[in-house]
Amino acid sequence: MKIEIFYSATDIKYESASKIRKTVFSDEQGIPYELDDDGYDKEAWHALFFVNNEPAGSGRLVINGEWGVLARIAVLKKHRGMGHAVKVIEALELKGVELGLRQFELYPHAYLESFYSNLGYITDPDYSEEVAGYKLIRMHKKRD
Repeated sequence: MKIEIFYSATDIKYESASKIRKTVFSDEQGIPYELDDDGYDKEAWHALFFVNNEPAGSGRLVINGEWGVLARIAVLKKHRGMGHAVKVIEALELKGVELGLRQFELYPHAYLESFYSNLGYITDPDYSEEVAGYKLIRMHKKRD
């Protein structure tokens, strides 16, 4: 497995990340593709990981003041359950730390709460939102 971190949706690798997101979020989960385009991709750090030189998953880091917001963590179905998402999250957090960030947040589907809790994220009990039929929660983490 190899992970590449790059800045902005203008990088040629972004096309591969975008295809992965479309497959996972739109095709598999039924989330309208328009909701994936929130306007932050062009000012974000992206992670793209490869298995046997083939793009297999992606994620994104947006800097919001002193916070890093992780989003769009997606792994193609045949590569799930192997720890790849954890590596993408760690790579994005490390990039954030390199950029001076020490606090991170994300807005995952509620069913992923225990996954992110195992990575040190704490759930905000006062936040809940429904998007495209999925309950979203807010979680945060501080890093040294």
